[in-house]
Amino acid sequence: RATSKPWALRSKATTLALKVNTTSLTFGDSSPIAAMTLPANNIISAIDVIVDAAFNGTPSASVGIAGTPSKYLSATSVDLTGVARYSVHPNMAAPVANEPVVITYAAGGATQGSGRVLIYYAEPAA
Repeated sequence: RATSKPWALRSKATTLALKVNTTSLTFGDSSPIAAMTLPANNIISAIDVIVDAAFNGTPSASVGIAGTPSKYLSATSVDLTGVARYSVHPNMAAPVANEPVVITYAAGGATQGSGRVLIYYAEPAA
């Protein structure tokens, strides 16, 4: 389900590796959905939620960790009932230990709909 495709920005002074993790989201998914494990000292720079096919009902989704399901993206930041792209920049401090990131999804009676959650994260400069 989830994939990471690294790409790097390079200069003479430092190297910054920016990666993106893509996780699909469909109306019948069980929650929570394991999106990725954020490595220690990495920073989530942005999260995009792309609704490819509108959901019906009153669904919601957030991105966070166990115990804090909307740490990085709150459910009020996106509307799954219309085809759209939502972007947020969490601006959170890097975790000191690996952090399992999850998508918390509530179907809200949805019987159709699909999308993707893209999590962009950066490794520390080498």
